[in-house]
Amino acid sequence: MNSAGRHPLTTRAQQWACVLFVTGWGACLIHSPAHAGVILQDTIEDAAGLDFVQGLAVSPDGKHVYSAAGWPFWDDNAVGVFSRDAASGGALTFVEAIRGCPFGCDTKFGLRFAKSVLVSPDGKHVYVIGQHLAWLSRDLVTGRLTYLDAVNSNIVTSIADLRGFAISPDGKHIYTAGGAAGAGKVNVFSRDATTGTLTLVETHDDDVSGVLGLDGANAVQVSPEGVHVYVTGGLDDAIAVFSRDGTTGALTFVEAVVNGVGSVTGLDEPVDLALSANGEKLYAVAKTGGALVHFDRNTSTGVLTYNEVFTGLDGARSIAISSATNDIFVASSSSSADGTLSVYRLGLTSALLTQVSTFFHDDGGKGITVPTDIVIASDTSTQVYVAG
Repeated sequence: MNSAGRHPLTTRAQQWACVLFVTGWGACLIHSPAHAGVILQDTIEDAAGLDFVQGLAVSPDGKHVYSAAGWPFWDDNAVGVFSRDAASGGALTFVEAIRGCPFGCDTKFGLRFAKSVLVSPDGKHVYVIGQHLAWLSRDLVTGRLTYLDAVNSNIVTSIADLRGFAISPDGKHIYTAGGAAGAGKVNVFSRDATTGTLTLVETHDDDVSGVLGLDGANAVQVSPEGVHVYVTGGLDDAIAVFSRDGTTGALTFVEAVVNGVGSVTGLDEPVDLALSANGEKLYAVAKTGGALVHFDRNTSTGVLTYNEVFTGLDGARSIAISSATNDIFVASSSSSADGTLSVYRLGLTSALLTQVSTFFHDDGGKGITVPTDIVIASDTSTQVYVAG
């Protein structure tokens, strides 16, 4: 810790095995004992497809990392593919970039404005949201992708303005969150495990049929046991809770936890959430509130009970939990160049969190200027990947 009470980012590898920063302006920076300062520049030969990277995903086998990058006036509307060496501190090697097109063409149109990516639990398919909802097949050995198709938001209008999505642990369904201001919604898609094809099952709209808390829907998570779905409503300052039918994927509204109602505080514009591996805890980060909000979860009913809040996380953007250590990582940035990565830990004998580290961009961590996403690989040790 330095004299300002800050932990330089370059000391992070002493506590966790690896931190990779994938920057939206064209570089990946690895901090680890074996790979300190390794740079992957955004070039065709090295790490193409990273301009304005916004989303990351680690394959279930831990062998590959995928990035989603897209912006209307940038060349990259792409999914990047990296091979991952867990034994060497999580080092990544660029494999390929699957590019869409920004305007006026049909070639891989589903990758337009790519912002988030996930890999199916069976590892066979990669899904991407942006202007549309696309799917690609994945080679289980090389990690390479083949573009297949997409749900077109111009045809299936309920997926317009997508902001977040998640897949059920059984791989049968995908849930998307989005919608214009005043028209938040959650879509349910069934997934064909062989072809990867998605079929719309149903849509839940905010303030329709008793559903509340979805205005500004922007992030979604499925519980580890697959029986509940949670959605952040950024404009409602809320988290909507649904029960899930494991066969059809259909959702039934349970409740909306709203900032300022009851004891709940800190939930001012929630933008991301994460569930503990045992499903007993749910954590949400709020951008305007600059907060990490901790809830206890009833694993039978899905109901959330407010526990505590940590503030001072101005511009909180993303959260992830290590299944190996239960450490909680929060990325935040209130301006264009002041990103931080904060680390919290649940006590062994207490139900409360303790903040254990904070890493600052201006202490030398060039990868978190404006962090946008965090993913964690916990196969051999906790390795943290941050897009920013």
